[in-house]
Amino acid sequence: MAALPLDELRAAIKGCKTLIVMDRAVSFGGVGGPVATEIKSLIFHDKERPRVVNFIMGLGGRDVTVEHFIDMVEKAAKMKDETYEFYGVRE
Repeated sequence: MAALPLDELRAAIKGCKTLIVMDRAVSFGGVGGPVATEIKSLIFHDKERPRVVNFIMGLGGRDVTVEHFIDMVEKAAKMKDETYEFYGVRE
């Protein structure tokens, strides 16, 4: 498994206030999905880091549409303390 390119990631998110990470898997016992958890740990010690909002979506092979992505961006803008959310899962 290849490691995340940390320098490129830092350059890409420089100046971001909120970073949305979309995972298609769950890390049981963790807080959020595996990619978001990895990114949070990589940027943890950075002085200026964005708030990371994680959407866990597409579970069980469910489709994710352009409209879902737009909705996730709008939701992330309104989220206060939540750091992750299961998206599109039927209750």
